[in-house]
Amino acid sequence: MAPTVDEIYRAAAAAGARPDPLLTVSEWADQYRVLSTRASAEPGPWRTERTPYLKEIMDCLSPSSPVERVVFMKGAQVGATECGNNWIGGKLVSRDEVQVAAFNKFRTFRDGMLNIPDRVAAVLAAESDPARVHEILAIEIRKALLEFADGANR
Repeated sequence: MAPTVDEIYRAAAAAGARPDPLLTVSEWADQYRVLSTRASAEPGPWRTERTPYLKEIMDCLSPSSPVERVVFMKGAQVGATECGNNWIGGKLVSRDEVQVAAFNKFRTFRDGMLNIPDRVAAVLAAESDPARVHEILAIEIRKALLEFADGANR
């Protein structure tokens, strides 16, 4: 049996309320990073244990690190680019976070659209000019769309 709208809503709300795990850059890389056959002589999951000298550097780049400045003096071909890629990757937003945010945004938009009839019912009931009815509805719809677009830019 398919989940009800209420079940989907509750699951999304629970997922949105749960904080992301605090991962260091090296933990993030070990958990999520996959090296391609084009980018690496050893494709597959990233393993910090293969480049232990990068661990401290990556962990100092982590949001939870108190370090404010990282200086990386290095030779050639020691993994600096991959270290940077891991740092950037660790800063990306998870797909689940995006889904929850989109769900909440569209729910708010839907509610705003569904409330239009309640807001304008009395005004429309008193209006006899079809052009004026159309104008009132167009204004309300435009207002809802502008609120939606403005919220997307925040």
